[in-house]
Amino acid sequence: MNQTADVIVVGGGVIGCFIAYELSKAGLEVVVVEKGQVGAEASSAAAGLLVPLHMAEEERALFELHLASTKMFPALVPELEEETGISVEYIPSGILRVALNEEEETVSQFQKLGEAFGMAITWLDATELHSLEPALAPAVCGGILSHDEAYINNGRLVLALARGASVRNARFHEGCLATGVRRENGRFLGIQTNEGEISAGHLVIATGAWSDRGVEPCFLRSVGYNHPCHSCAWTDVGGHNYSASASPSHQF
Repeated sequence: MNQTADVIVVGGGVIGCFIAYELSKAGLEVVVVEKGQVGAEASSAAAGLLVPLHMAEEERALFELHLASTKMFPALVPELEEETGISVEYIPSGILRVALNEEEETVSQFQKLGEAFGMAITWLDATELHSLEPALAPAVCGGILSHDEAYINNGRLVLALARGASVRNARFHEGCLATGVRRENGRFLGIQTNEGEISAGHLVIATGAWSDRGVEPCFLRSVGYNHPCHSCAWTDVGGHNYSASASPSHQF
């Protein structure tokens, strides 16, 4: 396999597929390299919660980015579903955050932070909450309904994005491991993979927690980027993934 493209995306999860979808919409030729199956890693386990408010208190920059992203879904979803025929099961139901007595102040703070950024949030007393969700514990005394937050089926979203990109001639290579970067005089030329070379003018690394393996750390270090990612040892216990730092001192 010796191919050329405008952009190579390493990683076929929701981020990589979103990038491929948008770049292909913009008319660029895109190749996505995925070491396993598209959407089969973290994107297959993600709950699909579009809930920026939980970041508002401590991760302000990330909160603003997540909020802006969440606001795009009402327009994105109908377009994507019509193009691909895949329902992504987007449910704009809002999210409840409830409180016991000692937690009420914290929940109220979420309301203030969200409203400061234009989010629609309603305070509900215990009666209103239990009417809306009878399964709540009797001890719940109040809480907020954040109307702008939602749920989406993350697995179906990845499939739809990949299909939408493919319709626009993006190429996906599953079981394809990026093994090296080709450069000349500081200029990026492409990557090597276990299936051959791919040439392109631009590279996007969208490998998430796996960014400290394979091609990614070499490339990131070569351009002077100190990516704060620790090596992790992964294990599967009863269908759940657990991780532990394999080398606490290793950071690149």
